[in-house]
Amino acid sequence: MRKQKACPGRRSTKLSIARQIIHSSRSRFTARLDSGVRRRLEIRMFRQFLYPLAAATLVACASTHKIPASPTVAASMGPAEFQALPSKPADYRVAYGKDPNQFADLRVPSAAGQHPVVVLIHGGCWKADYASLRDMAPIADALKAEGIATWNVEYRRLPQPGSGWPGTFQDVGMAVDHLRTIARQYRLDLDRVVLLGHSSGGQLATWVAARKRLPQGSPLYVADPLRIRGVVNLAGPGDLETEIALEIGACQGHVVEELLGGSPAAVPERYKQASPSNLLPLGVPQVLVWGERDKLVPLWSGARYAKAAAEAGDSIDFVTAPSLGHFEIASPFSPFWPKVRNAVQSLLRSSQ
Repeated sequence: MRKQKACPGRRSTKLSIARQIIHSSRSRFTARLDSGVRRRLEIRMFRQFLYPLAAATLVACASTHKIPASPTVAASMGPAEFQALPSKPADYRVAYGKDPNQFADLRVPSAAGQHPVVVLIHGGCWKADYASLRDMAPIADALKAEGIATWNVEYRRLPQPGSGWPGTFQDVGMAVDHLRTIARQYRLDLDRVVLLGHSSGGQLATWVAARKRLPQGSPLYVADPLRIRGVVNLAGPGDLETEIALEIGACQGHVVEELLGGSPAAVPERYKQASPSNLLPLGVPQVLVWGERDKLVPLWSGARYAKAAAEAGDSIDFVTAPSLGHFEIASPFSPFWPKVRNAVQSLLRSSQ
């Protein structure tokens, strides 16, 4: 298993510099302020200097490798541009449940023999108005061209009936397990299955890999979930409680509490069972992919999860792209795409 390397010297140096800045500023500017105003100013300065440096330290310690910046790619893609990427129709649309949103698009290479499978789970803040499985269709096309079958999953999203807790999570689990039902008909190799999700879909993909660790009393528990080779998480949060502090900017609302039916104080067990960070170790290799210019799910969020997973004993790669934001890392038309494709292929070749 790949372990993280500690870097206490680098961390202490950065924090020391930051503290010196704050101390110097406090001496020059806060001497005449009352204690309440001075304290608020110090907190603001802490957030300005120490917090970003701590995040940078996590990245430095957790990352296994960094992709050099590409001068031809700017971190400017928004959701409209991302959703406008071209794709082809799927080969089949298959229902895995009775609800109109319980279906997936299947693409199967034409070559003979059994095909490895990548399960694709789209993002969009777990909300129906933000995204659909169409977002992952370009990746599905690209993987099919590489000889890999794709199972592009739709699921119930907020505020659709049955979405949230536990329906949204049950849906993605059911969809993955439904591969057993269709594998023979479509020549799918269930010994080679990898999960790939983007944004909130990355959270769901990682959770699917973690669900075997759920307690039997959980409404999300299944006795025999399909075994998978690994997970590629494209900027998906690992800790839903932490996501609450980010969701207003990213999702324009209190979406996590709506998803889980309450605050962490009100429904703590739901946060524990829905957050992959609380279910570590997953026991399968994971690849986290993050754009360093991601303004929706910041880099430190991924770095913190990568650190926790490595410390729990999981094999994890944390790949960062300095020039990219939240959406470019999920585009098969980006020069960064070969890194994602290679991560998928590496996991499909890995032994369980």
